[in-house]
Amino acid sequence: MLDVGEAAAVIAEGHAQMRVGVAGEKRDDAPEGELLNLLKLTHSRKKEELEFLLKSIHEAKEKGDPEVLYHLGSALFHKGLNAEACDLLRLSCELRNKYHQAYFVLSQT
Repeated sequence: MLDVGEAAAVIAEGHAQMRVGVAGEKRDDAPEGELLNLLKLTHSRKKEELEFLLKSIHEAKEKGDPEVLYHLGSALFHKGLNAEACDLLRLSCELRNKYHQAYFVLSQT
């Protein structure tokens, strides 16, 4: 699954490949269909990643495992989803009072 940086790299790489002709010449007429296919692929990967993350969050909340909640909260924090990360990290801290790692990441959100 791709993160935002990887998706941007895939698009940039695909665009660069399309701008180079068979003989290695640069061209400005990148086929629109190829760009659209790259965009669809990137969107599909991102969608799968978010669906998996949402499923994992739901399961972790049901089980009440503070360590899993911490790791998911950290992942959300690193993706820039601070409000969602905050919820999971708070729950993790409630379930384990002295969870210093969770408190540390929570303090950064």
